[in-house]
Amino acid sequence: MRRTKAGWRASDFKRLYAGFGFDEVDTGGDTKYRHPTYAQLVAYVSRSSGELSKAYAEDAVKIIDTLKQLVEKAKDDEHEHDGPP
Repeated sequence: MRRTKAGWRASDFKRLYAGFGFDEVDTGGDTKYRHPTYAQLVAYVSRSSGELSKAYAEDAVKIIDTLKQLVEKAKDDEHEHDGPP
């Protein structure tokens, strides 16, 4: 998805977001993906059966990058608290 933003379908986004632990919520015309730990990470994906706009892939890359940063920061914060008082 980083290399090419074109050619992705709703089913690809479903697998991607599920793989990173996002919950799927039916919102009618779109599918909402929300991360259970980082509720600020939300994506909406069209339910279209065809190829989706490149904007969905661009958003997905940004959201997953943000998730990775938040997880890494949480690990760093956890390690800071593991040391002596």
